[in-house]
Parts: sequence; C-alpha cells; structure tokens
Amino acid sequence: MPARIRRPLLAIALAAALALTTALPVGAVEPADALVPIGAGYSETTLEGFAQTVVGHADGDVVQILVVTSTYGDSLADREENIELASQRTQQIEDACSVVVTASFPDGCDAILLHLFDYAETHDPANSAVFYDAETDGAYILGGDQDLAMHLLSDSPAEAAMEDAASRGVVFGGNSAGAAVESTNMIADYTASGWPYNALERGQIIVWWADPSDTPDPTERGLTFGSQRSVIEQHIYARGRLTRLLNTVAQSDDRFGGQSLLGIGLDEDTGLTITNDALASGVFGATSAAVVDFEAAGATHSWVGDRETLSARNVLLHVLAPGGAGYDMVNRTALLDGAAVPYSPAAAWDPSALASPGDATLILGGGLLDDPASPVFGEIADRAHQTGSHRILVVTAGYRNVGQGSSTGNLYAKALANAGWKESADKVEVIAWGPNGTGGALPLSRLNGVAAVLFAGGDQSLIGPALADPQFSAFVRAAVDAAPVVVTDRAMTAAVGTRYSTNPDPTDATVQPAASDSFLAGDTTFADGLGIVEGLTFEPRVTLDQRWGRLVAASMGEPSQLAIGISERTALVLESSGSTVSGERSVAVLDGRAATYRTGDNGAMTALNLVLDLFAGGEAVDPGA
Repeated sequence: MPARIRRPLLAIALAAALALTTALPVGAVEPADALVPIGAGYSETTLEGFAQTVVGHADGDVVQILVVTSTYGDSLADREENIELASQRTQQIEDACSVVVTASFPDGCDAILLHLFDYAETHDPANSAVFYDAETDGAYILGGDQDLAMHLLSDSPAEAAMEDAASRGVVFGGNSAGAAVESTNMIADYTASGWPYNALERGQIIVWWADPSDTPDPTERGLTFGSQRSVIEQHIYARGRLTRLLNTVAQSDDRFGGQSLLGIGLDEDTGLTITNDALASGVFGATSAAVVDFEAAGATHSWVGDRETLSARNVLLHVLAPGGAGYDMVNRTALLDGAAVPYSPAAAWDPSALASPGDATLILGGGLLDDPASPVFGEIADRAHQTGSHRILVVTAGYRNVGQGSSTGNLYAKALANAGWKESADKVEVIAWGPNGTGGALPLSRLNGVAAVLFAGGDQSLIGPALADPQFSAFVRAAVDAAPVVVTDRAMTAAVGTRYSTNPDPTDATVQPAASDSFLAGDTTFADGLGIVEGLTFEPRVTLDQRWGRLVAASMGEPSQLAIGISERTALVLESSGSTVSGERSVAVLDGRAATYRTGDNGAMTALNLVLDLFAGGEAVDPGA
C-alpha cells in the first residue's frame, strides 16, 4: 500500500472545499487499490472477510472504518429508523473487525457512521471530511438502493473525498447495492417488465454506463474509483441474476466496440477482493463468485426476434469458491492456487447429439403450463394435425397423487384445445400414473392411432417411482418409437436424459435458498434417467426456478456430458436432422469438457473454464450456428 499522507486539518478542509468544483471525469480516475464487493447480507463471515482485507492494508494504532449510508433512502419519515439500523450495522462492522484485528493495532477497531443519507448531507463537505483523515483505513457502503446512492453521491464532495481516500489505499467494500456501486459501469435495475426469467431480453434491464457524454443525467453511473474492467452483480444465485449479468456483458461488448467488460457476480453472504482492478481473489463466505467473460474464448452474440433475446456462443463462465480460486482480470485467465488455468478449447460439441433418437419429433418442454397460451402448444397442435390422426394422449407422472396428475393433465388438454386442437374434431385422453402404479394400466395399444403423446412430469423428486415401473418406462420408449410426435414437460423432460437431478422443485418460499445451495458440491443429487436422449442432462425451468447451479453440478459430476437448461414457456424440438428452440425464452448449453473442478473450503463448487452457449426462439441448437 502507498504510504499514508497525514494531512493537517487545514489541508483536509481545503481539499473538501475544492472538491465542490474539481470533480474529475469518469475514466480519468484510477480505480481503488482494493474493492471488496459482497453479494448481500451482514453475516459474520462476510464482515470479517471485508475487515481482514482492511487490516491487511492498514497502518497506525487503530483500524478506522467509515460506514456510508447513501443507499438507505432520504425520506424524512424513515430517517430515525434508518439511523438506528445503520448504527446497528456500524457496530456489527466494528465487532467483525475486532475479531480479525492483530496485535499490531493496539487501539483495535473503530467504525464510524457517516450521515450521508440525503443530498444536503452528501454535498456538505463537513460530513465527509473524515475521509481525508490519514487514520482512515476502510469504508463500508451499506446495502439498499444503488440508484439512489449514486444520485446522492455522484459529483458530490462526499464522492470526491471517497475518491481521495481510495487513491491513498483506503479499502472500499459493501454489500448488495454497496457492491453494485463499486463498478463505474453499474447495473441499475430491471425495467418495469423485467425479471430474472426474462432478463436475457435486451430491453429488460437498465445499465448506467460511465460515459458523461452519452447520458442526460451524469449521476447515472457507479463510483468514479470503482472497477473499470468489470461490472459487478449482487444476489447472483439467490435471485437468479446470472441472466442479467450475461445481458449486461453482451451489451457492454456492443457499446465498447467488441471489448466487453468482465461480469463479476457475488451471491448472498459471499464476497471477494478486487486488487488494483487487476485481480479478483480471496473469495470468502457461503457459496461462490461467478465471472462471465466474452473475450477469452472469442464469444459471439446477437439479439434475436422481437424480444431481442440474447443468443451467444463460447461464453466462458468461471465459478470461484473459497480456497485458491481467482481470476486475472488483465489477462482474462482463471487462477488456481496462484497458477494460471488458461482456457484450452475442446472440439465443438456435436449438434447431432441433439437429434431425435427415432422417427418421432421429440419436443422437450421446460415448463409449458407457465404460459398456457405459449406458442409451443400451437406448434404441438399443428404437428399433430399434420399426422392426419385426431387423438392426443396426455400421460402424467411425478405428482403427489393421481388426482393432482389428472387435473394437471386436463390443463394440458385445455391448452391444446385453445391452441387449435378443437374438441369437436379432435380428442385428448388423459392418463394419470400414480405412485406404485395405482394410476391405471398403460397397455401399448393405447398408442394405436395417436397423433401425439404428451408426457407431463410433476416434481423431479417424485418422478423416480414412475421411471422404475417397467410398464411405464416401456410405454415411454414405445411412444418414442411409434408416435409421430412425443412431447415431454418439466420432470419428464429431465427424465429423458442419461441422468436427471432429483432435488425437489422449489416453491416461492424456497426458490432463493435452493438456488444458492445448488452451488454447493453435493447439494444436487442425480439418478439414472431413461436415456432416451443419451449422454445429456436436461434441466427444465432453468430461468424461472434459477437452476443454474444444477447445470454446474451436472457438468462437475459428468464433465463429458453436456448439461442443457430449457426455460419455461420454451421447448427444445428434436428431429432427425437436429434441434431448434421453440417458444418465448431460451435454451442454455453448458459444456464442461475443458473445465477444471474443485470443491472449495466452504463446500461450494469451483468450476473454471465452463463454456456456455445460449439459443433463442427459432434458432437451430448448433454451436456453429
């Protein structure tokens, strides 16, 4: 760390006053020596991880940490409550520092709450003058609202004081919104219609680019001294924000003439240190960090269809758990125990692996009832009509009881009718398979004269008994051999591969913790599938249920097999000539053949040099397309 400049109080006051008129343009400011973004939360582990970095950069008798509150809100009605909560957070930060501080600092740790809640406070130099104090070693930006924070901090005396502190080696950290502001190009939010499940569509996210010449509001950016090589995302697993990060990095490639930013995502209760905007390392906390890179493997991308959905090839994804995993941001190379682990490409995966195994058109749904008006139902009805037959058979399995399966089967029948399979001329029959075969017999004669068979699966943790029933599995295989069109959805889509994940489907209450836990080694369990499409693992509802960790676990367990995620409202259509995407969202193919794997010190997965391909509706699923 550079030697501290110990300034007299007069110099501090002068510097604060000058800051009113001497803001530097973004891009002319050197990034901070050390940034410590944390995905979310105030766990002891993450606060101690931040404090450890501060202590490593500190000098003097006391470790002094300033707490920035600009993310909290400027409502007068909430002010007292915000001050009380911020005071509690300040004490937590001081307590965490006291745990890790060394004997070299005889006066221990001192965390100081700064009143920077509103515009008047961030623009009064007196409120941030302590940043010029040579005793200051670190600053922690609380979680909250990053947009509000930057409207308050941009071009303010407070930001100028923070910038000065960063230039002297003061460590800046923060969680959630406090992490987001640590990159000069900042992810601001979703649009009104945006959410993780549709965030691969170009217009569903808001990014504030650090370019004063190209924005009507110069406050719309991250901190001047934040990372300039990367854009930082928070809550990345728990809130399914890998899609938002992928979209942002792709847009940065467009914006910066093919020289995209790195995407760095931190999950809840997880952080890392970015040193000199050159090295991301020292991951700590509950799970892992993710790095998205569009450059090292020569990624290409486009925006497809009316929704401008991201289509991309050769995107590198690195998952970094504590215990030696890091990333060289300058050379765009993963690191393990300090040694480079460069990407060494395997041969492109063979698209014929996704051809139909028989004469049937095989349509693998990712969760079609999420939108009963999905165009996939129209495609099923059209293909069924082309056969000249007038009967579709719906078979349900993987539900808690036969009644639930039967009622769900009727929903599929209704969706097909609304899509053009009219009851006056056509027919839908529903068979509900139940536990222990109590749902009724499945004679192969039921397949005679069918136009299509739709296998609807419920919960993946409940599909096992059906797959173990010889009569049921024989019926599925016979349908693939005999029926012109075979459709699977949800758990039955997972079941047609060589393996499938047996974890319970998440509920609204469990989707976030399940998404985070899925990045822990061993959390995702697998069983043998039917192997109808060999050498592949399929995961439905990958964006709605945030199942990205299941894909990584599938790759780590069987690196030679592709892991394929199919979004809800979407299907992967397999024919003898290859496959295409049908529907509203995306298909993701994760290729781990060239990856390096390790289990981190906290039990989370490390996976370096995964290759991710994204395909949008109407596209051929082909790495060369």
